[in-house]
Amino acid sequence: MLSLAIFLTLSLIFMAVSVVLQNKSDAVARTEVISREERLIEVEKTIVTGKIDRLTRDLLYIKDTWYIGGPEHDYANIKQMWLSFANRSKNYERLRFIDKDGNEVVCVRYSSRGSFVDNSSRLRNRRGCSYFEDAVSLAENYIYVSRLDLDAEQEDYQPRRPVIRLAVQIRESSGKLAGVVLLDYLADDMLKQVRRAANTSPYDLYLL
Repeated sequence: MLSLAIFLTLSLIFMAVSVVLQNKSDAVARTEVISREERLIEVEKTIVTGKIDRLTRDLLYIKDTWYIGGPEHDYANIKQMWLSFANRSKNYERLRFIDKDGNEVVCVRYSSRGSFVDNSSRLRNRRGCSYFEDAVSLAENYIYVSRLDLDAEQEDYQPRRPVIRLAVQIRESSGKLAGVVLLDYLADDMLKQVRRAANTSPYDLYLL
């Protein structure tokens, strides 16, 4: 009986030690996973913030080109500059100037076969669109950046592509609002970079 009692006591002690060691092992593993995922999130955040910074610089450049035309705005000159920019960048679905009443005045579309300018029949009034209303309601010199979303303005026969829209106001020499310049950024390349970074993780990736 004494041997059995000793055996049972030692067994219980062994089991208790095993449970403690397993718990410590699980805690270390959880800490390592959390640390690895936090580092991954920082990498992904750097990718996104770096891209937004680049897009902002592009937007301000497009804003500057608008003023090159002077007070009467040489639309032909602006269209040529925007066509060249769209072809070189290859990152923007559309470059637009929308006046204060919501009317598209200039719209340059990117195409792999060569960017082109929309003719007047394709120009639309965008009053009521959230990106336009939000942009015109900002204080002067503030930049509007939309959430990542699927482009609902693409042609019906095309698959919806992920876009981020950026806009900044254009002011007349008197300071009155003239409208906004708007870039529709095709976010495919940014998402590919994020996916490549996320491939190091065994877990699923979700953008919120």
